[in-house]
Amino acid sequence: MSFHSGENEEPNKTNKQAKQHAESAEVIAKVMDYAAKGKLGSLTIPELKMFLTTKKAKVGGKKEELIQRVTGLLT
Repeated sequence: MSFHSGENEEPNKTNKQAKQHAESAEVIAKVMDYAAKGKLGSLTIPELKMFLTTKKAKVGGKKEELIQRVTGLLT
């Protein structure tokens, strides 16, 4: 028999949100660095999509479309 009190759910949720925020911050810094070097094409699609998500931009499309969208947001 298992009892679930729900006591541990909030800390885990908070930790997960903190981890996602840290990952987002790392990706934003990486995208900006690669953009400055003219190497956005070296980024992965998930990295481009995470950056676009943080900017509340559309995340659909092919890699080249994502790169164009990122470039537009950074100019």
